[in-house]
Amino acid sequence: LLEAAAGIDAAEGHARQAKAWPAPVVGIEREDFNGSGLYHGSALAQTTLSISEPLEIGGPRKARIDASRANVSAAEAQRAQTRVELGYDLALAYAAAEAAAARTALLTQDLDRAREDVRSARALVDAGKEGELRAVQAEAAAAGALAELEAAKAEAVGALARLSALVGARDPFDGVQPSLLRAATRRTVSTGDIPVPPQVVTAQAQRTTAERRVLVEQKRAIPVPSFTLGRRHLAGADEDVWVAGISIPLPIFDRNRGDIAAARAELRAAEARLDAARLDRKSTRLNSSHVALSRMPSS
Repeated sequence: LLEAAAGIDAAEGHARQAKAWPAPVVGIEREDFNGSGLYHGSALAQTTLSISEPLEIGGPRKARIDASRANVSAAEAQRAQTRVELGYDLALAYAAAEAAAARTALLTQDLDRAREDVRSARALVDAGKEGELRAVQAEAAAAGALAELEAAKAEAVGALARLSALVGARDPFDGVQPSLLRAATRRTVSTGDIPVPPQVVTAQAQRTTAERRVLVEQKRAIPVPSFTLGRRHLAGADEDVWVAGISIPLPIFDRNRGDIAAARAELRAAEARLDAARLDRKSTRLNSSHVALSRMPSS
């Protein structure tokens, strides 16, 4: 859960960063200084102070923001899934610890009865009413009951240790209360529609995120022009003039094809995970319907 919460914080941080505009570039240039002839020294030097701003045209910023928002939704869905899965694991561990404790109690009673049988058999043997074999059999049964009890105690300690580890307890639990198994037996089987499981919700959110990342990578292939505006000082005439210009990169060597292909592959993987989650949900619904029908009384 802590990891999932940190994942949401990271996604929200990326979402805030996605909204940022490209940083302007401030530059200063000095030309025509320290040359030859008339340009010896700096009397005819030109000094230009300019600022350049990249222009994100074609929607790359919007695609980046949409992808970051989808990533936040996917992180939130992942946290919800983690919470459900943890609850499922806790329920199993809790029930296992409770069942182990109940089994230990039953085997303790069996051991008491077995020891009572040993005392009764020994008394009958001493009275001459039974043979020695009867006492040996009773002692063997008692030894078997003792071994089963020790194994059950070890299993109970392991179950409590697993439960303690799941909740991050520093000291292992020595028991569980109240009873989860009794509460579960009072539940009735519902034949209604099963809600969409968190695995499907998470897979859908991850698929949406992957789809929007493809668009982001496609937008990155669009050249980003930069507009420049500056003020130039002409030292020879002691005058100031304005300069402006626009530049655009030529996508000759880098068209972002590799990242686009990678994003499309991630989209296919997300779609496969979504299909798997939907198939798993379908099989769960079929199994639940089969169990509900099998529990119905026959006419």
